[in-house]
Amino acid sequence: MSSLLLPSTKSVQQRALDLLALAGIRLDREDSKGDRNVSLKGIRWPSTAAFAHQSRIPGLVASGQYTLGLVGLDSVRESGADVKICADLLFNRSTWEKARVVLVTGEDGLTDASSVPNGAEVLTEYPFLTRSFFRKLGRKVRVISSRGSIESEVPLPYPFGVCLTETGEGLRANRLRVIGTLMETSTVLIANRQECEYAQFQKDVLMFKTILLGVIAAREKVMLVANVPQDNLSAVLAVLPALTSPTVAPLANERYVSVSAVVPRSQLNDLQEQLLDCRAEGLIVTPLTSLIQSFCD
Repeated sequence: MSSLLLPSTKSVQQRALDLLALAGIRLDREDSKGDRNVSLKGIRWPSTAAFAHQSRIPGLVASGQYTLGLVGLDSVRESGADVKICADLLFNRSTWEKARVVLVTGEDGLTDASSVPNGAEVLTEYPFLTRSFFRKLGRKVRVISSRGSIESEVPLPYPFGVCLTETGEGLRANRLRVIGTLMETSTVLIANRQECEYAQFQKDVLMFKTILLGVIAAREKVMLVANVPQDNLSAVLAVLPALTSPTVAPLANERYVSVSAVVPRSQLNDLQEQLLDCRAEGLIVTPLTSLIQSFCD
């Protein structure tokens, strides 16, 4: 039986559940015992899910207690767990952007991490990453572990802190300055390395990540369909971007063809104007729930 481990932290958990829902996958809690063994519906594999704190997910997957996990790359690196990273799912607690693990100090403090003095106290949510970061800089600092609230304790009582930031709003509100970036991070799909030695497991992981990445790829795309006069087809094809090439289909009125293409949502308004300039008619825009070209190796 395959089991997917999901983050128990509510903000990240909800975004993971939203992604699964867009992929047509839902959790059936009716016959489950708490959050330990929840059936997954709408997909053959994986068949069950469970929940754990982000910091524990890499180790639980590495040990083989669970075969798959959705977890922040920062948690994987901090744990040191030997797992296979199968896919970058590109989301964090509140955004679809990369977050950063950063070194901060007061806005009137130092401007560069290499200037942090030896012996300085650094409050951090990431002790392992912090020690590694300063070791590479050749600095010896006193690392103090914290579960959170870094922004409120820097620069007093601690002169430096290491924390996760997505939008930077919390740092600005607390008048903090970023003086170093330890890493960029987003949610990743991880798998147990021993299980990855089996061909069937590899095939199942490939299908699962292809489904998830298909949902992510569709976020910024729409399907644009228009009826185009035959005489203007070349002009329309010249302005339409598509994955390979737009689809052209005959219509009952032989003087027209139907042209459809997957286009970036950000270019939609400009493209509609250009199509209308080319005498296109009956423009239809359809949101996409998934966009899969082929298996995502």
